[in-house]
Amino acid sequence: MPIVLHHWGGETTINGFPVKIYDENLPLLPTDSPLLLFLTYDRKSDKYEIFDGIGGAFQLEDGKRLKHLLTPSVAPSYEHLKGADLAAVIREIHQLGR
Repeated sequence: MPIVLHHWGGETTINGFPVKIYDENLPLLPTDSPLLLFLTYDRKSDKYEIFDGIGGAFQLEDGKRLKHLLTPSVAPSYEHLKGADLAAVIREIHQLGR
């Protein structure tokens, strides 16, 4: 089942002037490679959002190594996941869930 992810920001023109607004903590997500996203459910909007508490957006380099996509200062406690192997991270998630 596909997931539709809306990303805050974009580009427009106001009174003839180009305006670009993006979330400086989370760059545009790549569309040409797999991602690992940690999501949380927002009851108010009835939608899922990227979980800020873990810095929940990672690109999978070579399909298995995590590349943190958030600005490092936003989620410094998860810097240890940088370059981590996906299988090891999945094991860690399972251990935390016990």
